[in-house]
Amino acid sequence: MKHGALGAHEGRVALEVSADDGLRLCWTERGGPEVVAPERRSGSGIIRSLVAGVGGTLELDWQREGLVARLAFPADR
Repeated sequence: MKHGALGAHEGRVALEVSADDGLRLCWTERGGPEVVAPERRSGSGIIRSLVAGVGGTLELDWQREGLVARLAFPADR
């Protein structure tokens, strides 16, 4: 909450979910401070490992307007 769109009063997060072929989530932040990709990746590395541990994938797109995170999990999990 202290970083990204949720750290600003006017910040917003959109969450899109689909379950057609497995589970897919897309988290899109807008309205927060300008985003810069972090130099350290310890937190996202832990999350990426947890997601991979159940057969999923995580893509982080550090756009200036806000982070876009896409998660996908296979249907057979």
